[in-house]
Amino acid sequence: AKGDSQSAARYLTLYPDEKYKLPKAAYFRGRLAESFGDDQAAIEQYARAVQWNPDHGKSRLRTAEILYRRSRLKDAAPQLKYLTEKPTLLSPLDLSRTYFLLSRLFQLGQNWDLGLAAIERALKLDRDNTDYLLEFYTLRARLGEKVLGAKREAQMYTLMGEGQKLMAQGMVHEAMSKFLEARQVHIKSPTPLARLGDLFMRTGEISNARLNYQKATELAPGRVDLWTRYIHSLIESYDWEEATKAIERLRKLPVSQSSVDKLTGDLYFRQRQYTDALLSYRKAMSRETIDSSVYIAYADTLVEGGMAKDAPFFYSLAQRFDPLNLKARVGIARALAQSDSIDRAIDLLQDELQRGSTARAELLSTIAEFNIQRGEWKQAQSFVDQAKQANPEYALPWKLQAQIERSKESEDPKALDRALSAYKGYSDRNSSDPSGYLERYRLLTRQKKFDLAGEELEKIFATFPKYPNLHYFKGSLYAVMGNHKLAIEEFQIELKNNARSPDTMIALGRSLIEAGLLKEALEQFQRASILSPQASEPKAMTAYANFLLKNYPASVALYKAAIALDRGNPVLYKRIGAVYHAMGDIQSSREAFRTYLQMEPDAVDRAEIQKFL
Repeated sequence: AKGDSQSAARYLTLYPDEKYKLPKAAYFRGRLAESFGDDQAAIEQYARAVQWNPDHGKSRLRTAEILYRRSRLKDAAPQLKYLTEKPTLLSPLDLSRTYFLLSRLFQLGQNWDLGLAAIERALKLDRDNTDYLLEFYTLRARLGEKVLGAKREAQMYTLMGEGQKLMAQGMVHEAMSKFLEARQVHIKSPTPLARLGDLFMRTGEISNARLNYQKATELAPGRVDLWTRYIHSLIESYDWEEATKAIERLRKLPVSQSSVDKLTGDLYFRQRQYTDALLSYRKAMSRETIDSSVYIAYADTLVEGGMAKDAPFFYSLAQRFDPLNLKARVGIARALAQSDSIDRAIDLLQDELQRGSTARAELLSTIAEFNIQRGEWKQAQSFVDQAKQANPEYALPWKLQAQIERSKESEDPKALDRALSAYKGYSDRNSSDPSGYLERYRLLTRQKKFDLAGEELEKIFATFPKYPNLHYFKGSLYAVMGNHKLAIEEFQIELKNNARSPDTMIALGRSLIEAGLLKEALEQFQRASILSPQASEPKAMTAYANFLLKNYPASVALYKAAIALDRGNPVLYKRIGAVYHAMGDIQSSREAFRTYLQMEPDAVDRAEIQKFL
């Protein structure tokens, strides 16, 4: 795994093959022979593994790969036949490679129909493999040219193949032009629309991706793969209602219910409803056919929900299907950081780096993130710099850079400006994540640059009009600016979209107070209290509204309830002191004010409060 073939070979010489005849040992010898460039020796070792265990699928597949590489694919026919007759011997990704080789074998015999069928099966197992997509488009174009009346379809697939080649070269805009041409050639085909959707998802243009997927499902309402992509784009767009409707429609199609349960779990996860997400993922894992990505999703939910102890087991299950899965490796580190220690998590990622992983930027960024968690800012900066150097277009280092800059704001007046610049760098590289814009909005609001803060919110709205709490943030901005009329309108819109948001109710109540609408404010605070019975703030604000309405006994009772939930909050004692004073209970008022000053000896209003003692 570390690329140290010499040491691996030395250990294998100590293994007594003839005594135990372990197929895995012969397989390892074959892999080593390949690394040394000795294909013949590798084939001989794989043959030994198959001799000891005919069902050693990996050895059969490696044999076929070598023969394909040496232009002897016809000699691999027995191996490919055996593997396709026993598909459970291989992981989904290895099986997809088997079907790709089988497709090439059929093409050698000019059996184009069977070649197309094989590559379609490969794509079902590895949908985003660019080599398989190109093979698929090429075959469809060839077959279209041979079928009377299919010239238009052949032309479409020819353009799709050209676009796929451009994609492989990183020429995204040129590829998009080819896919658009293909769309014009065959306006009733969903294929160009689906690929355009994939391309827009890759570039972070979620709304365009969603539109193309939607059109594709309208043209082919029975295509399960199109519905899956469309639902994913809806979830990424925060459109919970439409995603729920689409999932229910997908469930009625002849589709693996495991994948539908997985999408349902994804929807709950995006809404931060972790308990419901876990239930859906467990349901997906109980099915006969399982999408291996559900293991990663389940483990991610455990970590996000504060239950990281069991997460590594499920990440390891995902690695059985894909040993090089980066999400699983980083996920294990995150789980260890939460359930064991950050040092152990960092050691794990350092080992991964020493193995020569190609995902250096991702690993270095995660190590930087762990150093930030433990307050090691200099070490974090070092790893952020290395991550930027490893991949200048990777977004996460820029977000971490912003966090590092914010740690300096007490000693450096320009730190927030650098943080704003770093968050912009993050958004430029990952426009599909609204968090960069949201952080800039918060910092700009603190700097009282309200117009610029509003522009950041508009950027989110342009791509994600249903982003949760977006109108809450806009309302908060108007409230800070003193425009409570517009703030009230925004908070009311947010409550139409998210009727059970206590934070929005409290914010709306505050603006209603500023507008002189005390009874309406009281109603919002009471609703928030019902939804969050263990929270102190809704009770405190209900108490304050009652105080303004001169309902003093109710105000005192509610402040006492708020204090019981948050005894360390000095402001609550000051406010209940004001209520007692208004009631004429001078002794209780003095006791509350004294408690406030004892808890807050450097209070800015100390001189004013002392007048009541």
